[in-house]
Amino acid sequence: GSDSAQAMVYRSESASEQDAQRRREGIYNFFQVPRNLEPLLLFGYLACVDAFIDQCTFLPIRVLFAAAQRLGRESRSLSPSQRRDALRVLLISLVSGSLLLVPGIAMSQAYHNVRNQSVMKLYVVFSS
Repeated sequence: GSDSAQAMVYRSESASEQDAQRRREGIYNFFQVPRNLEPLLLFGYLACVDAFIDQCTFLPIRVLFAAAQRLGRESRSLSPSQRRDALRVLLISLVSGSLLLVPGIAMSQAYHNVRNQSVMKLYVVFSS
C-alpha cells in the first residue's frame, strides 16, 4: 500500500511539474511575439516608405520625360506605362487639390459615412 501511495504522490508531482512546464512555455512564447513581430512591422514600414518615395520622386520624373518625349514628337502616342503614370499623377493632383479646397471636412464623419455604406461592405466581403 505504501508503494502505491508514493507512486501516486510522484505522479501528481510529475503532473504538476508538467503543468508548470506548459505554463512556462506559454509565457516564453508570449514574450517571443514582439521579437518576432517587430521585423515584420519594420519590413511593412520600409515598403510604405519605398512606395511613398517612388510616388514623390520617380513618378514626376517619369511623367516629365514622357511629356518631353511627346512634345519632341519622338513618339506619337504614349506607351501604356506612360499613360498609367500620367493618370496616377492626375489622380494624386486631384485628390490633393480637393483636400486643400475642402479644409472643413471632418474625417471621423467621412469615415463613418463610408463605413455605413452597404456597397463597401459587400466589396470587403466578396474581395476576401
